[in-house]
Amino acid sequence: MASSRFPGARFNSPVQLINDDGVVLGQWGNNAGTDGSTQVLNSSGVTLGGMDASGNMYAASSRLGSATPGAAGSSNKVLIRKTAIVDNTATAVLTVTVPNVNAAAAIKMTMLANPATTADAYESARVAEGNIVVARVAGGALAAAASTLAGAQIATVTSGITITLAYAVGATVGGNTATQTFTVTVTIVASAGTPTHNLTFLAEVINDAAGGVTIAAA
Repeated sequence: MASSRFPGARFNSPVQLINDDGVVLGQWGNNAGTDGSTQVLNSSGVTLGGMDASGNMYAASSRLGSATPGAAGSSNKVLIRKTAIVDNTATAVLTVTVPNVNAAAAIKMTMLANPATTADAYESARVAEGNIVVARVAGGALAAAASTLAGAQIATVTSGITITLAYAVGATVGGNTATQTFTVTVTIVASAGTPTHNLTFLAEVINDAAGGVTIAAA
């Protein structure tokens, strides 16, 4: 099979990265299962992490959690970018899914917002972090609580407009004997004018129990 040549290494499509001494440095490939995920493996074939079919990134080391989203002790991330967010309007960004199981999970979020249209585009950029904790007993309604924003900071050019940022947990959807979901909304408000905004949103969910909470772009 043909390979593409680089100084000191070559890609031997589709699965291995090999140096000029023939030593396998790493490899990648599709999961043999049916979940549509893609895995990154070390030279011994041990899964280091990857991305599932929904675009959630995961790490497989015991330090970071399981390679399966929603598994016991798992840690999974999703990165979302939304554009043309209407000023002063709550906009759904993240969907949180909680199966009908005993569940305990935490979701950490980092949000970067900026005005993106009119003459005020990119005059400000604001960052903040939030946390949501989720609990559920099988057969009952989920409970979700959001922290106040932390680590908030804004950078503004001379004479530029400023923006504020807020987030909230939406209403629970689904019965007590079924999978339940809720959305996380973000509201961005400009100090002047009515620009639309961009939002870059990084979320990480950690789970205690198996069959737990998963996250995806709304």
